Amino acid sequence: MSKATENFWPVEPLPLEDPEPVRLLKQQADLLRGLHGGQIEGFVKMSTEEGTAYHSLYLKADALGNYLYKLLYIAYPAIRATESVYPISAQTSAGESSVRLKNDDEFREWLRLQLSSDFVKRAISNLLRYIRDRRTSAQSR
Repeated sequence: MSKATENFWPVEPLPLEDPEPVRLLKQQADLLRGLHGGQIEGFVKMSTEEGTAYHSLYLKADALGNYLYKLLYIAYPAIRATESVYPISAQTSAGESSVRLKNDDEFREWLRLQLSSDFVKRAISNLLRYIRDRRTSAQSR
């Protein structure tokens, strides 16, 4: 009689929630939805490439054909040996160099500075102007 094969795999994987930086990005995306009459939303998109997880924060404007504009991203190893996601890399679309952030406090401060920057204010203002111009153009037809 053959011996049954012993299964070494876990029955249930560990429950994992979004790491704090990802949770904070999603919270900020949700907050943007309540501003500017809902014309612009925040949207967090996740991707993986060559062992790295990326979470990108986009501005989304449905009135412009679901237009997406990437504001920034964070990156960290997709598979980690520990629960900590730090250090992470972070970069904006403003053309600045990538930064390495070591903890939640550093990330929170970096994100606060980025989302209140002139670059982000201009991006939001431009999208609102494009939305207004599209609506004005559609009404005059």
